[in-house]
Amino acid sequence: MHSLRLSHRIRWLFGGAYVLGIIWVYRERGFDHIDEVLRISIADYVLVVILALILELGILIYNLCRGQTRFRD
Repeated sequence: MHSLRLSHRIRWLFGGAYVLGIIWVYRERGFDHIDEVLRISIADYVLVVILALILELGILIYNLCRGQTRFRD
């Protein structure tokens, strides 16, 4: 969102839409499940890091099999 160079008004609009969406969804589900918002966000970040590490490991193994080192002199 920050690299898109959006105006502050549009950023606030997106943030407000996010909060209104949360209120709308959890109004029907019950606000006792509101902790899901934080848990889902944390799970997303953890899974992205795990996938990045798996990809990095795959690239490292590929380079080692080809006889290349990771860093060039």
